Amino acid sequence: MKRYALGVLLLALSGVMAAAMPAGAAPAPRHSQVQLTPAHNDALTRALKTGRLTKAEYSLQRAKTLFRLDEVRDRFGAVARPDPEEATFLLRDLALTKIGLSGQARREARSLLARPTDGAADPVALGYRTSEAPPVCTTNLCIHYVTSTSDAPDPTDNNGNGVPDYVDAAKNVFQNEVWATEIGAYGYRPPKSDSSSPNNGGNGKIDIYLADVGADGLYGLCTSDDPNLENPSYPYFDASAYCVVDDDFAADQYGGTATGIRALQVTAAHEFFHAIQFAYDISEDVWFMENTATWVEDEVYDDINDNYQYLLASALSNPAKPLDYGADFFQYGNWIFFRFLSEHFGSSSVHDPSIVRQAWEQADSAPGGPDRYSLEAVRKAIGSRGESIADVFAHFGAANFKPQSFYEEGTSYAGVVGPPPVSGSFVLGSSSTNTGTVTKRLDHLSNRFFELKPGSGVSDGARLRVVVDGPRASTAPRATLVVVKTSGTVRKNLVLDAAGDGRTSVSFSKASVKKVVLVLTNASTRYNCWVNADSPFSCRGFSKDDGRTFSFTARLLQ
Repeated sequence: MKRYALGVLLLALSGVMAAAMPAGAAPAPRHSQVQLTPAHNDALTRALKTGRLTKAEYSLQRAKTLFRLDEVRDRFGAVARPDPEEATFLLRDLALTKIGLSGQARREARSLLARPTDGAADPVALGYRTSEAPPVCTTNLCIHYVTSTSDAPDPTDNNGNGVPDYVDAAKNVFQNEVWATEIGAYGYRPPKSDSSSPNNGGNGKIDIYLADVGADGLYGLCTSDDPNLENPSYPYFDASAYCVVDDDFAADQYGGTATGIRALQVTAAHEFFHAIQFAYDISEDVWFMENTATWVEDEVYDDINDNYQYLLASALSNPAKPLDYGADFFQYGNWIFFRFLSEHFGSSSVHDPSIVRQAWEQADSAPGGPDRYSLEAVRKAIGSRGESIADVFAHFGAANFKPQSFYEEGTSYAGVVGPPPVSGSFVLGSSSTNTGTVTKRLDHLSNRFFELKPGSGVSDGARLRVVVDGPRASTAPRATLVVVKTSGTVRKNLVLDAAGDGRTSVSFSKASVKKVVLVLTNASTRYNCWVNADSPFSCRGFSKDDGRTFSFTARLLQ
């Protein structure tokens, strides 16, 4: 994961979504289905687009940039340095596409995916340069480490048990905190057994390796050496995993919001959740995988809040960007949507995180799973609670205008993102009683905010009438009025008919109303899937309802 400010944004997308197939569809070759991780528009991207590289060859070279960037640049020219949080998914892309490689290229891919204990077999990436110490195992997992070279953790052993304190801490974090929460309390499927892997760490338990990944600018990663990923007759997308995290998270290597044990904790929560996700569907859409992994950080470690940094690229700060946009850090920042779901479906005092697990159970691509793509999985999970995703997403938009009035930690969120971005602001009073007709186009799963403020000459009994002309109902338009009163916030849904039209009025007294906010919502989840190789959105596809036109007028009545 990335642990520093959002100073460098991704420039362009080179790949497509690694989405699960529609239920009942015949499996296509595995490496043809992968959505490559969003990347810079550099020489590798151009080589892929022009056919100089196949998808598998591109994935190999992009993964090599994590560890041997100069070598890739020598061959291809101007190739961008990868962002640290991309490691898990660049290696995931390679794990899924290496079936399309042969000869030396296949051997090089296996080397990149080799475990630290493979040593000389892992010359490109993270191989230990000395024999490992006896692994420290629990009922569920094993911690691997060495006692010499730069990969060795601090040897301090204050409890005298013969194991470095940092190794004990890693065992406690992964077993008693992360596993206990994500699997024990939240009920997710454990990582898949790696007993069939060539190097399985000695048993089928998930293996966690401590190594100096900070030297490569990384915090940690999880990837897979599951042999099924090279088996063209295996039609499912569940996979085993192993993880690597830094051996000390020293402050001199990391300049982010968390170092030391706190960095270990939040990295473990995020990366281990990827190992859980792999047991459901290693090829799922990037936005869904990364947003839920970033969401779970705050679930396991509520007091660390390292994921707040991504809110600058989220629906809170850019409501006009579609929710399932999988690039420019929105694949991290929109963890706020999954936090919204857990609070929306919870009680007034206790949130309900099980809604996120239910979405993953709908996305499950293991044998017997429904194998729905990300957005459809979320829609099904919400539908199982008796609500529609369109209504819930409209409520999400309204909540995001004033997060401090909805979210448990909303005041902190508002402090990070600042005032909500508005698409128009109008003062209605004696000098102007009508906004005229205002028209905007909205893409799928996006919102627009319009402020309407009482001005001079507005009486105590004044009302505001709002008339909305949206697209037809089948495209899931929604409109919501948020009345920001001096005494609190009130939300009122503006019901649209089959033609997308609706009207209502609300109090507009200057004595009691600060402003009224009209939230226009395009809540469409209608997709053409598996057709757009450059899609940054769900299911390698595109929305059927982008650019829908909404118009409104607002009039002061008194």
